[in-house]
Amino acid sequence: MLLLVHLQPVTAMADMSLATDLGPSDMNGMRIQLVFDAGAAVLALFITSVLSVYKPRGLTRHGQKALAKQQQQARSTKAATHALGARQPRKLTLSEYPVGVYSDVVIASGCLC
Repeated sequence: MLLLVHLQPVTAMADMSLATDLGPSDMNGMRIQLVFDAGAAVLALFITSVLSVYKPRGLTRHGQKALAKQQQQARSTKAATHALGARQPRKLTLSEYPVGVYSDVVIASGCLC
């Protein structure tokens, strides 16, 4: 939707340039608007790219609580299985942690309308 709104000045400028020869001072306001719109789009793409790559270190508070709860459950399961003489459960790998344990930054880059 936002792209369609910004397409109108581009179309108007293209139609005007086809109809007449544009001089350096013709349609100055629309030229400035087009340059500003293009710059804002590039800035938005740059910001979303940086935020999609950046990841803060460590766990969030939610992740710390989930990990502590999971470790507590593992300890209680380990104690119960050890008392029964059963095999010890294996430790979790990073890919097996519950969803949301590590913080991720997500930006909806197409929803600016």
